[in-house]
Amino acid sequence: MTAQKERKKPSFPLILSVLSIVFYCAGFLRVELDLNEQKKRINALESIEETKSRASILDLVTKSKEINPDPHSNKRQRKRRNADTIKNKTEIKNVQATVLKILSELRQHHSLSQSSSCLLGVPGPPGPRGKEGSRGKRGQKGDQGIMGLPGKSGKQGIMGPSGPKGDVGLKGQKGDMGPAGMPGAKGEPGKSISAPAVAVSPKTLTANEGESALFQCSVSGNPKPVLKWSKLNSLSQMSPSVVSGGKLLLKNVAGNDAGKYNCSAVNILGKAHALVQLVVNVHPRVSLLPGPHCAIKGDNYTLPICHVTGYPTPVVSWRKSSGQLPQGRVKYNNSALQILHVQKEDSDVYVCSASNLLGRVEKKTLLVVASLPRFIVKPPVKIVVKLRGTLRINCRASGDPKPVMR
Repeated sequence: MTAQKERKKPSFPLILSVLSIVFYCAGFLRVELDLNEQKKRINALESIEETKSRASILDLVTKSKEINPDPHSNKRQRKRRNADTIKNKTEIKNVQATVLKILSELRQHHSLSQSSSCLLGVPGPPGPRGKEGSRGKRGQKGDQGIMGLPGKSGKQGIMGPSGPKGDVGLKGQKGDMGPAGMPGAKGEPGKSISAPAVAVSPKTLTANEGESALFQCSVSGNPKPVLKWSKLNSLSQMSPSVVSGGKLLLKNVAGNDAGKYNCSAVNILGKAHALVQLVVNVHPRVSLLPGPHCAIKGDNYTLPICHVTGYPTPVVSWRKSSGQLPQGRVKYNNSALQILHVQKEDSDVYVCSASNLLGRVEKKTLLVVASLPRFIVKPPVKIVVKLRGTLRINCRASGDPKPVMR
């Protein structure tokens, strides 16, 4: 029964909503009564203003009739009293202007009275909620709050790795000697010790410039010997990348890699070594001054030396660019060319070429033969001329390049 009574009691929100409805209705009735009272006051004011305006208009009309009671009489008396007629017209205009001014003032007074008589009404109900505005700027970071209570302890974690091993304990006392065991089987005989021995392959190797060269050195001995590669007549040591075990690998060989290499082996019983030789074929190279070189006609002239390198030693030859070398007037060894009694036709480009197994190269040099200037017509040593006479002296010369006469 008590539970049913509690269920029948009205809830607090229901009571609050009923009270709000009652208050709202009472406020609405009060607003309606105030509005009716204001309307009555406005109507009373308007009736008072209308009566005042009518009375003032009637007064103005009576005044205007007193000023001009009969317009027909003015017409009768116009001929006799022209001056009075003009005066009456001006007075009528003045009265009309005064009437208009009074009417405008009454209208303004009426509008002012209406505006002053209106009282401020009761505020209306709130309008609908506007759109949500843009989000404001983020405020400054607040002060750090008070530390909360510690949380509940978590589950037990996985067991960590074992700790470091402790120090070794003290050595115990020596125990009693046990009984002798059974004799073991006889072991195999050990290797006999021996001095080192060296074998190389190949003993001689020929490689072209830019290729690779490989030598193999095999050693034997007991204890195992220590192997080492070195180049004869060279202070520089072999690079570890070149030597691998007993192998000697030279990549991209050049002319300065040619020579003899020594493979040595050492142990406690002695030392042994063997030599290999590397031959490198090098492309021919020529160095020659290009010129031009100037020679005097009739002299013996030796062209610049043609410096040649390469292996095998290149074969050097000379030739004339536009024809054969002068017959019977040429002397040359491998690197130098001499022309006897040079002539004008010896001016040309001369080519020095060098060739061997790997190819052929050439270099050029220019020879220019010049002739010294000489007089074709030589002026006399002594000339006699008459006073005020004309003197003409002939002088002609030849040469290559053409001489300049002064």
